[in-house]
Amino acid sequence: MKEILTIVMIISFLISLSPVYACVSMPEAKLTEECSNYGTIYVPSNFENKTTIIERLQQYKNYNYPCGTISLTDNDVEIIADFLSNGYSVLKQTQEEYQSFLKNANEVNNNLSTCDYYSAVAYRDGWVGYSFSDESDKTQACVQAPRRLCGGGSINVLWNDLSPISMTTSILVSLLNYWWLFIIVIIIVLIGIIYKSKK
Repeated sequence: MKEILTIVMIISFLISLSPVYACVSMPEAKLTEECSNYGTIYVPSNFENKTTIIERLQQYKNYNYPCGTISLTDNDVEIIADFLSNGYSVLKQTQEEYQSFLKNANEVNNNLSTCDYYSAVAYRDGWVGYSFSDESDKTQACVQAPRRLCGGGSINVLWNDLSPISMTTSILVSLLNYWWLFIIVIIIVLIGIIYKSKK
């Protein structure tokens, strides 16, 4: 009886460790903040190769727009292209802003009341690379939620500063996803107790 319960628990735990699905949005680099009626300057990558992205970024090395000038260095272009070509979205932040961003991303990943999920977050020389999905499979409720058609792609995770999902969150996910299995185990245990008490 104990062996059966142990096997059932191990199998359910291993199933709960399956990777989180994410319909990753199309990666893009946010080069400016909101600029009154001119919006924000974004550079989408469309999952192109790094060379093509670098060619497209060259125009922003000294780019004048109504709210100011974008001055990307060769190093900036290289970092942005690295991130974009591997499926990361990119934005400029200070080290302090990044620490807040990273803390928030870890909190989002451990929050089971939402399907939001960051699969990677990294910082390189003033640029944040991240991959975010609001349609992950982190809980069974997220799996069953209605979805948009996924127009994005996948991320090649090379850099990641995110903490692993906490043990508490993993246990809660297992409980939420496999509640029926725990009920079966409880019923088996109760049947065993009743059976032994009748002997």
